[in-house]
Amino acid sequence: MTYLDVSLKGEDYRMAYMDVHPTGASNGKTVMLMHGSNFFGEYFYNTIEALSEAGFRVVVPDRIGWGKSSKPLIPYSISRMAANAAKLLDHLGVERAAIVGHSMGGGGVLIAANKYPAEIQAAIPFTPWQPAGDFSQVVAPTLVMAGSADRVASVSDHAWPHYQSIPESTIKVFLEIDGGSHFIADTSR
Repeated sequence: MTYLDVSLKGEDYRMAYMDVHPTGASNGKTVMLMHGSNFFGEYFYNTIEALSEAGFRVVVPDRIGWGKSSKPLIPYSISRMAANAAKLLDHLGVERAAIVGHSMGGGGVLIAANKYPAEIQAAIPFTPWQPAGDFSQVVAPTLVMAGSADRVASVSDHAWPHYQSIPESTIKVFLEIDGGSHFIADTSR
């Protein structure tokens, strides 16, 4: 585990992250995985292994407040998560990356794609939890994944309205898994 120093509300904290280099022949591309709340980056271990074997560099931060990162007593925000993700990519010298996120991490993916379009090559929020948002500045190809049985981030309140706010000029796909729960990408089904 490596750490990046970040400043929030005038205080300095440490954001833990993994920077996993390809174990297969490198394809020169980077993927960032963003976890949701109540989780940490290591829960993507199967995905990290598969992407690394396929030649991707995989960057996986632990959000401030979770995992091995500092846990300050401050209000947390999905916007701050997106800003820290962009800062981490810059720190690592990654000019463009595909970003994948689950739940609040999916919300962070949408915010990052909206606010930092130059850095985002592709966006994949799955079962994104984000209360509201205008994602009209998203230009990266985007795949929004949802589960019809998601009781945490319902399709009608989260994934679908977010997808609809992405411009028609952006390459975008909406995938709703029939019977899928909030953890659709974490199951072998």
